[in-house]
Amino acid sequence: LYGIKAKQPLGASITSSYNTYIGQGCSLLLSNMFASAQSATITMTRSDGTVVLAGSPVTVPARGGVDLDICSNEIINNYGSVTVVPSTPNSLFGAVVRLGKNDNYRFPTPLRQ
Repeated sequence: LYGIKAKQPLGASITSSYNTYIGQGCSLLLSNMFASAQSATITMTRSDGTVVLAGSPVTVPARGGVDLDICSNEIINNYGSVTVVPSTPNSLFGAVVRLGKNDNYRFPTPLRQ
C-alpha cells in the first residue's frame, strides 16, 4: 500500500529518477486535471549520459491518467533520470513508482521542476 500526495502541476519540464538495480522496475504515472487531453514527451537518460528513450510522445486523457512501464526500456543494473515535457506548461502531475523485485515494495518519487 502506498499513496501519492496530489500537488499543483507546475513546470515546463518535470523530472524524477529511475533505478533497475536489485531487480527493481518502475512505472511512470502521469495525471491530467484539465478538461482536455494533454500531450507530452518522455526522455530517459542513464547516469552516464546515454539516452535510453528520446522524446517519446504520450497523451494523457482529460481528467485522467496514464501508467507507463518505463523501466522496460532500460537494461538491468542502471539508473538515471526521467524527464517529462508537457506541450502545455503546468498541465501534468506525476511520479515514478519504484517496484521491488517480486512486488516486495512500491514507493513513489515525484516529478519535480
